[in-house]
Amino acid sequence: MDSLHQIQERGGGIELAVERRKDPLSRPRDPDVLREPPRDLLWRVKLLDVGAKELICEAPGTMGRTLDLDEGTKLVCVMAIGQTRWMFHSNFLGQVRSGSQSPDARPPIRIATPERVERCTRRSQQRISTASLDLPDVYAWQLRDPASAIAAETASHDLVRSLLSEGKQSDAPLDEPGEPRPDLGPGFRAQLGNIGGGGVGLNITKEERSAAESTRLYWVRLDLRPIVPAPVCLTARLAHSHIDAMQNMYAGMAFEFALNPTHRDFVVDHIGRYASHLQETANAQVEEET
Repeated sequence: MDSLHQIQERGGGIELAVERRKDPLSRPRDPDVLREPPRDLLWRVKLLDVGAKELICEAPGTMGRTLDLDEGTKLVCVMAIGQTRWMFHSNFLGQVRSGSQSPDARPPIRIATPERVERCTRRSQQRISTASLDLPDVYAWQLRDPASAIAAETASHDLVRSLLSEGKQSDAPLDEPGEPRPDLGPGFRAQLGNIGGGGVGLNITKEERSAAESTRLYWVRLDLRPIVPAPVCLTARLAHSHIDAMQNMYAGMAFEFALNPTHRDFVVDHIGRYASHLQETANAQVEEET
């Protein structure tokens, strides 16, 4: 509890994900191909208040679009104190309603205060004895000319729409930027560490760091397969970063839609689509267990 109070008092946040049972690989239409199950999404939210029975947090979401959670949804949460990460179990208790709130405002949410927290190991920052998070892969390149990404973003949109209509999935490697290719520099692999109100946080290993420290603008491919049938491509700007004790890098990337504002809805829609699938999967697992 003291750690949560520290986070709240300094205006910090926690991260939360819908808790799911990790099922074995599922088979797509082609019986000769095994498809990996979808990865977890971790949402970064500001911690507003700490009580004995509940925590008040801002609603998870991105670019003004809120993640809809069903009351009772089990959650896995992460908090960081200095270089140390801790995880705990919680559940969604509902929204905070206030008569003074604007109709367009995202009401804060209530989640259960944890009975205990467990420290993550340095080697596995997303795992404790009773829970683990498997986060999506990302590949990003230095973007030399932001205007060159407009046609590529449109092509990404068209490809996803076409594959969805045909019930197919792209098997293109994540580190292939696709056609038309933007004007790119060196690239690096990362994990989708979290999603926030205006962008994403990327976890980058020390081996991949050099390409992520040389510029501010990047071409990013988020792998949300199999729910989104091809990588979601977008432009992002490095907003902040820090290096941990293991020399790995955390990069806070802000979405950049200034040159192609119509691409915003595509990105937000498909992140939301993926998140909705995770919620539906969690609900189905609860029903199976009852």
